[in-house]
Amino acid sequence: RSVDRAIVTLTNLQRLATFLNGFPGRKNVIWFTESVPWLISGHFNPQLDVQYKKAMEMLTAARVALYPVDAAGVETPGFYQASTTLNPTISMPMQMIGAQTASLSAESSQRNMDQETVKMFARDSGGKAFVNTNGLSDVIAEINSSSADFYTLSYTPANVKMDGTLRAIEVKVA
Repeated sequence: RSVDRAIVTLTNLQRLATFLNGFPGRKNVIWFTESVPWLISGHFNPQLDVQYKKAMEMLTAARVALYPVDAAGVETPGFYQASTTLNPTISMPMQMIGAQTASLSAESSQRNMDQETVKMFARDSGGKAFVNTNGLSDVIAEINSSSADFYTLSYTPANVKMDGTLRAIEVKVA
């Protein structure tokens, strides 16, 4: 089931965060995936939301940024679309054309949802998603270049009472 697969993915990200938390500094994780089943029947699953928030909190604490790379690569048109574009003399019954078009539309819609999901994972962890690309060396170069300079700011409150109240923090940069 899709929900089970999503929970396993989130649990594994939590385990990865626990493991990587033992290493100092920022960590970049390049994650090859075609999809993370987040939408179930067109709706977000509350159980997944709780696990997702936990995973993102753990990754943040461990200073881990996710860089998902769409393993499907560049989107290509379906067979029918490509074959009729290249050879307009190919004819198919209208019923087959309609079914092919509906299938391509569903695939494209699912791919868009999958890409938006991995973009959310990347954004929320401080990384960046790479979709519709076959240029792995370009992806690696961009990750290296964008993660060359990072600074860590930390805050230790004078009031050690952890009561959930907000504190005013002022950061001054010369």
